[in-house]
Amino acid sequence: LTLLRVAVVAALLLAGPAGGQQNDAVAVARAGAVVVRGLALQKAQDLRLGEFRPGDSFGTVEIDVPQVNGSLASLRTATGGVTLALSDFSAAEFAVSGPSGRTVPFTVNLPPAITLVRVGGRETMTVDRFHSNVNPDCAPGAAAGSCPGSPYTLLVGATVHVPANQIAGRYEGSFTITVNQL
Repeated sequence: LTLLRVAVVAALLLAGPAGGQQNDAVAVARAGAVVVRGLALQKAQDLRLGEFRPGDSFGTVEIDVPQVNGSLASLRTATGGVTLALSDFSAAEFAVSGPSGRTVPFTVNLPPAITLVRVGGRETMTVDRFHSNVNPDCAPGAAAGSCPGSPYTLLVGATVHVPANQIAGRYEGSFTITVNQL
């Protein structure tokens, strides 16, 4: 009986599939990809909040980066007890470059806050409200053909919080930004 079972199983295996229509079909597809150069980011200028005098009450100094007459600008304002002194100031400036002649959509990640420390001392001031703007003729995500492409000029402004009667001196700190290509 066992020998008979083995013979039946062997016969079924050798017989192969039953006759009828074939249910298998084969097709070939090609695969391809294009690798593009990533974005490059280069600092052209530091954020300079300029010179100012603290007062008897808290205040701020802000560097804004609006579009003025179709171009980016650096504007400085003070609030509270702070008085601006005549001095140079500027937004931080970066060059963002990608594939030449093409629009390159990207996002900008800015820090939430940093601390400036007085050189030679321990006194500090907080810088926050970082914000950015890209030159208007090459805005990220611009319609194809409306922008000559990279490099883009990216300006970054921020606000420094000045405590009442802040100790005079030079205050320094640093911050990092990141651009992410979409």
